[in-house]
Amino acid sequence: GLLDKKETVKHSTVDISRYAHYLEKEKNRRIRTNQDSVRLFEETIDYVTARGIQMVLIHIPVIDLLNDIDPGNQKKMIQIFKSQGKKKHVTFLNYSEEYDHRHELFFDLRHLNEKGKKMITSRLISDLKAIHD
Repeated sequence: GLLDKKETVKHSTVDISRYAHYLEKEKNRRIRTNQDSVRLFEETIDYVTARGIQMVLIHIPVIDLLNDIDPGNQKKMIQIFKSQGKKKHVTFLNYSEEYDHRHELFFDLRHLNEKGKKMITSRLISDLKAIHD
C-alpha cells in the first residue's frame, strides 16, 4: 500500500469451496499454546506498562471457519489477551467476534479484502480516538 503496489490490493471475496480440502485437513490440528511465549508476552506487557506506556492489543479477525476448528483453545487464546487487557495501561480490542463471520470481508481464510481492511481500519481509528480522549 505505502509503495503504491496495486498487486497487493484484493477486491475479491473468499470462495469457501476452494478451501474445503484445507479446512478438512486442518480439523486434525489444534491450537497449541507455548507457555514460554505466553510468559514472555506477559513480561513484555508488564515491562512496557510499568513505564506508564499505554498498550493496545488488537485481535484482527480471521474467518470463523478457522476459529471453529478448535473453539476451546481459540477461547483460551482470547482469554490470555482479555486478561492482559484488564491491566492498567492495557486495552484489548477484539474485532474477531464481530467480524469473523462476515465472509464478504475476506479475500481468503486469513486475510481481509479491501472492503474488510477499510472497515476494520475505520473501526480501529475510531476506537483509538476514544481511548485517547
